Amino acid sequence: MAKVRELYEQYENDTPQFRLNKWEATFQTPSYISSFHPPERSYTDWVVPTTKTGVQDRVLSKSYITALSEEQKGKLCAEIDGVLEMEEKAWIDESDGVFQYPYKTTVIAMNKLD
Repeated sequence: MAKVRELYEQYENDTPQFRLNKWEATFQTPSYISSFHPPERSYTDWVVPTTKTGVQDRVLSKSYITALSEEQKGKLCAEIDGVLEMEEKAWIDESDGVFQYPYKTTVIAMNKLD
C-alpha cells in the first residue's frame, strides 16, 4: 500500500498528517511535562477487507483530495487502479476482488501526575 500512499500524499500541501509526527512536540511542552507522566505507547497491526473501489473511496474521502478537480480525482483513481493491478495482495476472496488492506493503530496513553 506504500505505492498507493505515494500517489495521494503528493496532494497534502502541508495539511497536518499523523505520519509526520509534528504532534510529538506536545510531549515536550512545559505544560505537558509538569502535568503528565511520559506517554505510554502501544501498537496494533490489523487488516480491513477491501476492494479496489474501497481503496479509491478511502483515498477520495481525504479532505485534501476532495478539493481536487473531478479530472484530477479521475486521474488519481486510474493511477490507484494501476498500482493495485501490479501489487501483490493477500486475497480474502480473489473471485470477488476482496483483499487485505493493512493498518497500524497507535494508542498513546497520557496519564496525569498525582
